[in-house]
Order: sequence, then structure tokens, then C-alpha cells
Amino acid sequence: MKTIKGPAVFLAQFAGGGPHLQNLNDMAKWAKECGFIGVQLPSWDGRVMDLKKAAESKTYCDELRGTMARHGIEPTELSAHLQGQLVAVHPAYDLQFDNFAPSEVHGNPKARQAWAVKQMEYVAKASKNLGLKNVAAFPGALAWPYLYPWPQRPPGLIEAAFDELAKRWKPILDIFEANGQNCCFEVHPGEDIFDGETFEMFLERVKGHKACHILYDPSHFVLQQLDFTANGAQVGLQRIDALRQLEQTLVGQHPLDSLHARIEIVHADIHRVFFGRGRTTDNRNRSQGHCQPTLCVHAEPRYGITSGTRSRRGG
Repeated sequence: MKTIKGPAVFLAQFAGGGPHLQNLNDMAKWAKECGFIGVQLPSWDGRVMDLKKAAESKTYCDELRGTMARHGIEPTELSAHLQGQLVAVHPAYDLQFDNFAPSEVHGNPKARQAWAVKQMEYVAKASKNLGLKNVAAFPGALAWPYLYPWPQRPPGLIEAAFDELAKRWKPILDIFEANGQNCCFEVHPGEDIFDGETFEMFLERVKGHKACHILYDPSHFVLQQLDFTANGAQVGLQRIDALRQLEQTLVGQHPLDSLHARIEIVHADIHRVFFGRGRTTDNRNRSQGHCQPTLCVHAEPRYGITSGTRSRRGG
């Protein structure tokens, strides 16, 4: 973790929250006043950016960076959670997820999916034009309604859902790779990729695609029963102390239990971070390499502070 950076804030949680949060210039000014040095940009929010224009114009992206730089802020990643979710939607959730898409594709799942796929293409190109490398996203879900095994699932149902999920994402991942981007999936309830095992099921089906990564978020890792010290790292004790100080700065005395509860097993190697392919708590070693990442730290009201968007592989 030689290049740890932060803190940064995910603007999606605050954009539009007041008259001072209606455009990127004002959001960057606010972020700096709050003590942040970076922002994760919600790619779907027109108050933050014109995604299509960002995908097509490096000049426009330079202007966006200039707007943030005037306030001492830099972009950390693009978020494409909403568009990624719509790449794969089970019909049971059609009505709910229509809200993530423009009105012209409401009630038309095929058109909504096509819109989402095009959006992901824009995201990959816009991230490149902004000089970034990692995109945070949800993968969507086709099998989630069958999580509870009653009534009994017919043989092969989950496997077929993951086959289809991989089929939809493979062309998108190809676009990401062509643009030098990592697509970092957030393991999360409601997604087909909700823990280490399901990430591995997906990764196997996209044949270990170079652009397919897992988003590093210790709080989610613990909630989903992944060992964040194995996946995210041999994190140095000095870095844990830094996160503690940052946590106190941002959220007072509310501790991030998922970090603090695991400190006793963290190794004091402050120079390297090893990312595995979703290694789970049974300690099966699936590590595929190491990197020295830039770590973004962002505030998240649900948990206090999370130590954020990094993929399982280095660049």
C-alpha cells in the first residue's frame, strides 16, 4: 500500500442534496471543504457529467478534471452501478429496476438491457478519457430470486443463470479490456455475484477475463463472509492505524467493526497487497498475483466508512 490515497467521497450519495450540490463545480468545492481530496463520480448523473460526451471527447474530460482541480479535487473512479445492474434483470424485478433507466425504455426489458450495455461501453471509454483505470459496478442478477431453496430448484437452474450472466458481460468486458479498464464488481446482496464463490462461478465462465475484477470493500467482505485480509490484503498495521484516524475524522467515534474485528490477523507487511479471486473464509488459496494499489477511501452512511474501490489484480 505504498500509494494509498484518500479520503475520497462517492458523490452519488450527496448529489442533489441541496442547492450547493447541483453541479460538479459546486460538489467539488463542497468535497474539498469537507476534507476530501478525491471523488468517485456516478456516471449516470447528468448533474455530474454528460456520459456520452465524456466517452466521445477527451477535451470534455479534461474540462471535467479542470473543474475539480480548481478545488484541489481529483476523480478516483467512475461508478456504473445502476447501468451494470440493468445488464441482467430477472423479470420479477422489472418494475423496480425500470427506475434506474430513462423513461423511454420503461416496460421494455430488451430495450432497457440494450441501453445498459451501451452505457457500459460509454463508461469504459469515458473512464479512459478521464485518465482512470477502474470502474465500480454491479453485475445484475438473474438467479437472486432463487437464493432461498424453496421450492426446490431444478438441477442446473443456477448454472444456467450464470451462463447467461457471463454471456451478457463478456462483450462488455472485451470493451473494457480494449480501453485499458478494469470492471470491478461489488459483491452485494441482490446481485448474482454476492460472495467469493459466486464471483468465482462468474469468473470461470468469462474464462478469467483480464478486465473482470472484484471491488475491494472490507465491510462488504466481512458481511458476505469473505476474508478481507486474504482478498484485499496483507494490510500493514500502520495502514490500519491510518484508516482508524481517517474514520474518526469522518464519522466520530463510530468504529468500522469489519476492520477492527480483524486487526489481530493482519500482517505487518506494509509494502504489498495481495488480491485473490474471491478467496472465502475456508482459506482455500486462490491468489493470482499481487499489486501495489492506490486505495480510495470513501464515506458510506450505512457502515460509517469503507475502504474502497480496488480490484483483485494490479495493473
